[in-house]
Amino acid sequence: MFQDRRTSTILTVALCLVYIAARLWRLTDSCLWFDELFSVHAAEHTWNSLFWFVAQDLIHPPLFYAVLKVWIGIGGESLLWLRLLPVFCSALAIVPFLYLCKELKLSNAVTLLALVMLAVNGSLIKYTQTLRMYTMLMFLSIVSLWLFVRYFNRGKSFAWLLIVNLLLIYTHYFGWLVVGAEIVALLAFQLIKWRRMLTMVGVLVVAFVPWMIAVLKAADAGSDVGQNISWMTKPRLREMLTFIFDLTEPFYFQASNAEPASIYTVSIPIVLIFITAI
Repeated sequence: MFQDRRTSTILTVALCLVYIAARLWRLTDSCLWFDELFSVHAAEHTWNSLFWFVAQDLIHPPLFYAVLKVWIGIGGESLLWLRLLPVFCSALAIVPFLYLCKELKLSNAVTLLALVMLAVNGSLIKYTQTLRMYTMLMFLSIVSLWLFVRYFNRGKSFAWLLIVNLLLIYTHYFGWLVVGAEIVALLAFQLIKWRRMLTMVGVLVVAFVPWMIAVLKAADAGSDVGQNISWMTKPRLREMLTFIFDLTEPFYFQASNAEPASIYTVSIPIVLIFITAI
């Protein structure tokens, strides 16, 4: 059935609508929390002081805050408008996701199943409704992976891959993990392209040096990363199981500590189905 182009198109459009609707649902039910307020506060700085202010935080690069500043300049600071920025980034991610599936030559059925899992995932919905850089990270990561597979398969889009990866590492430090995975993949399976990979790494490192210098200066001035990450503890078995449930939980996400971490009557059967399928 999914081989029929018209049926596949209709289902894809329907899933995209579900994807967007799930992220708009109750978007403004909660007020901005501390990290979101920090995002707005950073974006309210002048261009001259914004980057130094963010550098003193130590834990995130500045691209998202710069984009948020432009976003606020366009539509103001209403709660709805602010939260629409991560929703917009999340919606944009659908396009490179579908191109990535096509580049990987996945069947229509597999692509639709992947889109279903992407659309209803509770954790993705939660972080789409948070005024932070996570959906921008997701969008750029998927674009990067699509362009990488395109370069891996056909030797095309290297320049675009370099540009996107530069934006990626300036969005979140975890962007380096995506770049590192791409480098490892090429070294393992297409060593003949090592010169271009080395060129990309060199350009990215050089382009990132100004930000590294700014962060080091902020640290020397007394900024302490511990105040931002001290809440994190070593995960135990319970936390790891909760993370697994979060990966599969449809629609639900824990909005506060007063709510259950997962609806186990739903998440456990789904996890067992995935394990059986594997």
